[in-house]
Amino acid sequence: MPESVVQTLIPHPEEPRSGVSKDAPEGSRGDWRILRDAIPDGMAPQDEGIGDRWAGSEIIVAGRNLSYLASGRALVEDASLALGAGRLTVLVGPNGAGKSTLLKLLSGELAPAAGEVRLGKEPLSAVPGWRLACRRAVMAQQTRLAFPFTVYEVARLGVEGVGRALTRSAREALIGEGLEAAGVLGLAARAYQSLSGGEQQRVQFARALCQLEAGATLGDNQALFLDEPVANLDLCHQLALLDRARALAGRGVAVLAVLHDLNLAAACADTLVVMDGGRIVAHGTPTETLNDALLKRVFRVDLAFGRLPPPGLPFLLPQQAREIARPSAVAAG
Repeated sequence: MPESVVQTLIPHPEEPRSGVSKDAPEGSRGDWRILRDAIPDGMAPQDEGIGDRWAGSEIIVAGRNLSYLASGRALVEDASLALGAGRLTVLVGPNGAGKSTLLKLLSGELAPAAGEVRLGKEPLSAVPGWRLACRRAVMAQQTRLAFPFTVYEVARLGVEGVGRALTRSAREALIGEGLEAAGVLGLAARAYQSLSGGEQQRVQFARALCQLEAGATLGDNQALFLDEPVANLDLCHQLALLDRARALAGRGVAVLAVLHDLNLAAACADTLVVMDGGRIVAHGTPTETLNDALLKRVFRVDLAFGRLPPPGLPFLLPQQAREIARPSAVAAG
């Protein structure tokens, strides 16, 4: 792969990200004591201090009073959210609620108009791009490639730069593991642009997995951002991807996912965050958060949770899913 392509995707360790000031203020400890708007009732930090623990988990990424404007319109307004190590947080809400924008603010893709994001105890804006790439990986809602990469080469993008210190054999093993974990190892030699939308999405998940694994060789306290990761996937691969996300959380990664399917969100989330009109309007466990009133107020539908459909009408419960066999990457469409 041309070195220029790699440097475009992952800045060189000696180069700060564009627009980042080396003298960015550290902020005051008092500003970050509690993150009250980000923490559900009964889940306050275990100590006062800087509020670096939440529900028994170390806070990996935290945004406080975040706002973002586009064409004079607030896409996110006064939103605060903390992502704890080992927890899977799911953002839900209607179209245009600000979910993807909030994810981009927390991951560093966008700079807030107001408020601040921190990676651990550092302002995110002060973290060099190469170190940020080691600490967090992002699976975007859509990814377009202008180059005729193979599936293997796309997955390798997650390792280039971040895994430069690894031996060639270690990098190749890591890439193979990422492709297998995403169920696309059998597609490794295929041209990325020849794949279906769902297959491309799984390849991007493999790339994110490779980036996390390569980054883990340099440090821990990582975060994974998934923006509508199951939008184009069939049911089997939806469940497989979210199972993998839960497994990563089980290893201590802070995972933030944007989902539209409330059944899947309720089944996999440790913390559910509901957005509407650019604001966080509810947060907590799925049991604490989801109710009939919220469906009417936020999603504008008159439905009820926990009620069976009329007799004879089939329905599915993702909570009862059991894996039959790992889907074949060759046969999958």
